[in-house]
Amino acid sequence: MKITNTHGTVIAERVESAKDFLPRLIGLMGRKSLAKNSGLLIHGCCQVHTFFMRFPIDVIYADRELRVLRVDVNVPPWHILPRCNGAFYVIELPACAGSVSIGDKLRLEDACG
Repeated sequence: MKITNTHGTVIAERVESAKDFLPRLIGLMGRKSLAKNSGLLIHGCCQVHTFFMRFPIDVIYADRELRVLRVDVNVPPWHILPRCNGAFYVIELPACAGSVSIGDKLRLEDACG
């Protein structure tokens, strides 16, 4: 899956989707890194932590319409981020990767376009 922002800028080319309990629970924990232009889209989520992670990440919170509500940049391992009221999706990206602003509308595209 690919994610773009309001302006057509690609946020991430290769995004995994975590909809079920176990993928949502595990998230990025235990991975050594997150490749450039990749990310994780977590469904039904309004708060994350970076426990057991080995690298910093950017975190984008969006509502059900994929409107960006908050962006946390360069979050180091071993932190609990505050809850983002109204969020339904969380997108985790490599640190300092995004060009997204609060209020942007995101678009998800499957691998076929």
